[in-house]
Amino acid sequence: MCWTAIALVPTKPALSFIPQNRGGDLGISHFTAANPPVGAQITFNLQDAVTTKLAERQRRDRAAIARGETPPYPTHEQLRAEAEKEAPATIVSIADSAGKVIRRLDAPAGRGLQRITWDILAQSTQLAPAAAVAGGGGRGGALVVPGKYTVSLARRVDGVITPLPGTQTLEVAAEDPATKEDRVAMADFHEKLGRLQKAPTTTTQSATEAGTRLSAIRRAIDATPSLPSRLREETLKLEKQLNQDQHHAQRRPRLARHQRRRPRHPSPITSSPPHLQPAGPPAGPPRLR
Repeated sequence: MCWTAIALVPTKPALSFIPQNRGGDLGISHFTAANPPVGAQITFNLQDAVTTKLAERQRRDRAAIARGETPPYPTHEQLRAEAEKEAPATIVSIADSAGKVIRRLDAPAGRGLQRITWDILAQSTQLAPAAAVAGGGGRGGALVVPGKYTVSLARRVDGVITPLPGTQTLEVAAEDPATKEDRVAMADFHEKLGRLQKAPTTTTQSATEAGTRLSAIRRAIDATPSLPSRLREETLKLEKQLNQDQHHAQRRPRLARHQRRRPRHPSPITSSPPHLQPAGPPAGPPRLR
């Protein structure tokens, strides 16, 4: 398996902005076309691709068929090992001027010229869904501070990540007159906010997984009549306690948001605004002279 990064192509400066989608229905005769991807275009060339165990077996089978032979049928262990293998990928890492990696993206592992788009966002602090953990990369978080960043490549084969030689500098340009100090302060705020949000997210996910396991244990106890009934009672008690804790944890943020939105009633000793003062008594009928 030979991976060779021929070159990381120089990248044009990327404008830092958030695209707006106005939406709406413009009619069936209104022609629209897709806009180019927003962000920095990262282009690289790979001379050789990774050969997986599945590809090697298929190559051997084709060679045997070409020779007029019958290829051996793979065993159950071989098929399961091929299915459980993590797909190979090119890992694109983006680091700031201090050398801190702020984003990792998965790119194709095929041979030849490859291109991906970085959306000028840092790594999100939210946990990726369980189905997306194997792929890696993850979605983006807050906008990064304009400046220069370094792009590097690595290969991931069978779960092992190996750095590839070569780096490239990428510049993110500002699109508004905000000062660098304000942007750095905003980025620090988003980073602190992300760390605070990660703790309850992790707790909620752990509680959900614990509830799933407790439910499975209770069903297994129901399916085994030889077990003592106190085991089911203890399991049900744990489930109720976990559900109660989750309810209190989810209720507090909703209660806080409700209190913030609750309007403040004016004090009875203060005068009401003119447009809220009660109207005077209706005027009587006109007097005839």
